[in-house]
Amino acid sequence: MKIPKEPIALTKTDFVLEACTILTSVFAIFFVAINYSSLPDTIPTHFGFNGKPDAYGNKLMIFLLLGICVAIYPLQKLSIKYPAFINYPFEIEEKNEIAHFQIAFTTVRLITFLSALLLSYLVVVTILIAQGLHLNLAFPIVLSIPLVLLVPIAYTVYKRNRISGQ
Repeated sequence: MKIPKEPIALTKTDFVLEACTILTSVFAIFFVAINYSSLPDTIPTHFGFNGKPDAYGNKLMIFLLLGICVAIYPLQKLSIKYPAFINYPFEIEEKNEIAHFQIAFTTVRLITFLSALLLSYLVVVTILIAQGLHLNLAFPIVLSIPLVLLVPIAYTVYKRNRISGQ
């Protein structure tokens, strides 16, 4: 697998996705910091398909979810630093390698942002439910998981087709 000879510049889209990912994670950190002391000792740790909690654990478990939310950003940075570890579903040719690397890096950033958004949402909802608010997660979760999967795929296919058409 080829590795870009020079750094790939951030596009406006890349900058917005990185900024939104950081802001989303920072929001989740502050939300936990503000609400942690008011959490009961036992909080929901799993939600069933009906959107209702079906497993409970110690309130420290919120830090596991928060940790995953925060850790995905440095992992994304690492994958962009070592692009040979990104799975490219097609052969990259020298004439369009920079464009393909840019698409791959933007796709990784998009996946990172959508994952951080989903995890932050779960952090907030877990805390609100633990504090007694009656919420049903069924619709938001059922809608968001296909979005996290399909939006990056659609973006990649669209951008790849534009390169192939040139």
